[in-house]
Amino acid sequence: MAAERYVAWLADGTRVTTKSLTAWPLPGSSFRLENREILESENPVRFIRDTGVTVELKPPLIVMANGDCLPGTLVGLETANGQGGQSRRVQIELEGPLVPVSGATLAVLTSAIERIIVVPQAGQVTPGTVRLMDGKQLTARAIRWKERGLSLLTMEGIVEVDFGDLAEVVFPGVDRTSAVLADNAWANGGRAAIGRFSTRGGAVVTAARVSREQDQGRRRGRLSSEVLYYVQPAWADEPLAVPEEEIASCGYRASDEVPLSCLPATTIANRRLIGPVEMWTANRNAGGGVLAAGGLESDIGIAAHAHSEIGFELPVGAASAELAVGLESSEGGCVRCKVLGQGAIEAPSPQPSPSGRGSDETAGEAMWDSGVFQGRDGIQRMKATDVAGMKRLVLVTEFAHEERPRGADPFDIRDSVVWLAPLVKLDASIADPKTRLKTMLAGAAEWDLVGEGWNSARLRSEFNLLASTWYPAIVLPKGAVASLSRRLVVSRASDVVELLTVCPVDLEEHEVRLTVNGEVVPWHNNADRNQLRQWTVRYSKQRARDGGGEESNLSDRLAYWWDLQAWRRQEVTVQLDLAGKRETNEIVIRSFMVRGAIGNLAAGGEVKKPDVALSSAAVAGGGTALQLGSVRLLGQKFEDGLQIARNGSVRWVLKPEYKSFVAVIGCADQVAGPVQLLVDDRVVWERTAINSLAPAEQVEIALPPGAKTLMLRSGAEAPYYGAMVVVEAGFVLK
Repeated sequence: MAAERYVAWLADGTRVTTKSLTAWPLPGSSFRLENREILESENPVRFIRDTGVTVELKPPLIVMANGDCLPGTLVGLETANGQGGQSRRVQIELEGPLVPVSGATLAVLTSAIERIIVVPQAGQVTPGTVRLMDGKQLTARAIRWKERGLSLLTMEGIVEVDFGDLAEVVFPGVDRTSAVLADNAWANGGRAAIGRFSTRGGAVVTAARVSREQDQGRRRGRLSSEVLYYVQPAWADEPLAVPEEEIASCGYRASDEVPLSCLPATTIANRRLIGPVEMWTANRNAGGGVLAAGGLESDIGIAAHAHSEIGFELPVGAASAELAVGLESSEGGCVRCKVLGQGAIEAPSPQPSPSGRGSDETAGEAMWDSGVFQGRDGIQRMKATDVAGMKRLVLVTEFAHEERPRGADPFDIRDSVVWLAPLVKLDASIADPKTRLKTMLAGAAEWDLVGEGWNSARLRSEFNLLASTWYPAIVLPKGAVASLSRRLVVSRASDVVELLTVCPVDLEEHEVRLTVNGEVVPWHNNADRNQLRQWTVRYSKQRARDGGGEESNLSDRLAYWWDLQAWRRQEVTVQLDLAGKRETNEIVIRSFMVRGAIGNLAAGGEVKKPDVALSSAAVAGGGTALQLGSVRLLGQKFEDGLQIARNGSVRWVLKPEYKSFVAVIGCADQVAGPVQLLVDDRVVWERTAINSLAPAEQVEIALPPGAKTLMLRSGAEAPYYGAMVVVEAGFVLK
């Protein structure tokens, strides 16, 4: 009889095995295994593992604050990111077989990265440690991301390090709690709404947004087909494509549960009676493998050795906690395990007891006591226990040498324990739309959610077929108005409010209004809404690769822009109202931010003005497709703008007194490119493509002595049909 390849553990410890698995269960869905429902049942699955695969983890690695692990290397920061309250993102080149769904790299939130490992070092590494490839080690009090590296604040001063020179980095001040709760924010509900996927190559990706897709393509001249899992974690804006055969295991938890082992932790005590001290490990055993004890396995938990005391900070809203614990060896070992609750994180830590017995003097309320047990006694369970009001839970593993039963190992021999599946259940506040929206939508963090409409609003994660990704969606009944409000100092860097959404099939679903100090401001779109609606109706069921990529002229992206330049240098109250005229209205949000129409100005900076406006300079002749007049960039109006259509160019005569050329260059609609600036027919500035959804760019070009002509050109080499826009342009005199 063939061995059972797949093994699953349910919440009560029941073990279920099967020879084959039709698919890996998707979080939040229904799934049957061996004729029983294992996801939506009262006794849901906690962990499924393929016993026929071997997991091998090799650097380079990016370790996330929520406990995820991503094999890959840093490439560079995204251009112009971090504006308008948006979180910064760094591009990562993944190690195969993981790939981004679109593009060559994956954009990851910098705030979600806890550690970079290129060359691993044995032993514990403290936050702020930076090791370089040349062997030098630095201690950084703060670390800032740069375009191609890191800026370290050390006791000796600021040190700049390129990504390629890093051997290992442990970032200080990383917010683990927020990173873990972000996984819950994206869950739409259900008994098993969050999955933690592990691959053969050691990657770990936690996500509530997962889909299983049949991918067909032509490889080596033959049509091939493979099953891919599109897994989109909270720390990325797009999914990872994970081949089905690469998945080694998956853990599951409900939308209101968080793993204690992923929360911020402090080692309070760690000592041995005999032998060297062993550091505890989270979510893996000492050898890097699956956590197992007493016949039970789990992908989350703590492996430790007596005597140890480990404190875990509880998130706001923690209601109850449950766990299991057992000895790694089923034959030896003898310990006593306790769980203590503390009302303040600053509770005093005990001094080691002279007798070596452990933690009788540890501050905290006794929540659970296993009593003395041996490996042969199997799993000891702490059932759901009230932790409301507690700030920290302490997992204590005590020596039981003096209380050991007859025949038990003496001292601390084989006293290695595993705390399995420690889960903290959160109260109902985790599902509050106001709480979830600020986590799901980074741009909303600086806004207050006001109005009664939020009481009837629902939030869910919506899969967008055209973009092959998930976005948050605000669902409102007819008559409900959900409002966001904030105080804002308007400057060149914050004079546009942008709501980037998906064009609905029925435009009646979108009723958006923005006011400044109570005055209604008109919105402007990136394209004709009816044209976009027709495109969406026709192609919304096709994949992104069928309709074009990020630079495609055809897209369902719909931007609402509000121009705030009339209020520059003023502090104002801005309010955005969302509603709809249908019985049920869904507003899918791609992004929401306050930004500047010009992207590369310094904070508080102003556009450099020319002495001679381009519109009054002498044209050399031979130009084509030039239009003069007012234009809009990100919805903001500019007077005396120039529009140069595809395959168009304009040439100006340069005078000896011209020192430099300054301009703001952008795109009015769709995508333009390549766009170039030439001096005496030599390219001095170029962009392959400029998207109308991206801010314009301030350009300043020094003019060499004796130069005769300057040309602006919008090429026809690429399949882009947008217009190049030039504003605030002209010449600076010597």
